[in-house]
Amino acid sequence: WAVRRMAINRNVKEPKKDQFMFVYIFRDENGNVVPGKMKFLTLGKDVEKRYKWVTNISNQSLWFLHKLKGDEPLICITKSVKDTACLWNLNIPSIAVQSENAQILSNNIPRLKEMYPNSKFCVLFGSDTQGVEESIKITTEHNLEYFNTPKRLLNNEINDPYEYIKFFGGKSFLKIFRNKFGYLINN
Repeated sequence: WAVRRMAINRNVKEPKKDQFMFVYIFRDENGNVVPGKMKFLTLGKDVEKRYKWVTNISNQSLWFLHKLKGDEPLICITKSVKDTACLWNLNIPSIAVQSENAQILSNNIPRLKEMYPNSKFCVLFGSDTQGVEESIKITTEHNLEYFNTPKRLLNNEINDPYEYIKFFGGKSFLKIFRNKFGYLINN
């Protein structure tokens, strides 16, 4: 949702002129809103990097677990809520981590494998250097698959599902995704 101002731990912040602020409300694995747990995004002119994202949610938390039914043959794990939202729009079951950090995700993998024993997991971080390195670390450690958008698109600042879909559309993303995982997706 769009917001006019936010407060975390009594620290109030309002977007400056030519800036916009949005809030993501965190839900637990049953779909219940977790009171007071939010993530704020500020966009627009001159947003300092340290203020683009502000949250009071543990970086061990996983977004969108409540949307999974338990019978998915493939579950994607993305680096962001916006990437996951795009994938759900394409009927690709997905969850998001709080950070593109292999260690944070690694701590959650045993729990995910226990919760979804019949699912394969695909790490879908960015195609930039950090995204690829973290994808390789986590997938090697836990015997998972990974997928990145084509590296050749980095020159156009396209390094994740959201940017790819924004530029080329959902059908195009499904086509490149099916080339690797078509046998595991239903659409």
